[in-house]
Amino acid sequence: KLGCGAVMWNLERTASGNFTKENSININDLNKDNLKENLISAENIFQNYKNIQFDSKCSKLALNGVSIKDYNLLKNIEDEIFYRVYNDENIFIGIGKKNVNGFKIRTFFI
Repeated sequence: KLGCGAVMWNLERTASGNFTKENSININDLNKDNLKENLISAENIFQNYKNIQFDSKCSKLALNGVSIKDYNLLKNIEDEIFYRVYNDENIFIGIGKKNVNGFKIRTFFI
C-alpha cells in the first residue's frame, strides 16, 4: 500500500483474450458493407479451447442438457477445462466441461 490517494481519469483496454486493439474496428466505422468481414464466429472466439466430438447418441443427450457419463468418452477429458463441443456431423454446438457429474454443455451456440 502506498498510503496515499490516487485518481484515474483515463483507462483504455488494449487487449482481452485473443482480441487486441489492433484487430478491432471502431463501432462508428462499422456498416452494412463491412459488417460480414468484421464478424467473428462463436467457434473462432474459442479457438484456443481443446475440442471434443460426440457421436449421435451423446450429441442428442448433450443438446437436451443431460450430463454425459460415458467412461470411454470421458477418460481422456480433463476435469474443469472448457472444451469446444461438436456433434456427430462436426458442427460446433457449444462450450462444455467435465466435472464429477460428467460432461455437460454450459453454453449452446446452435
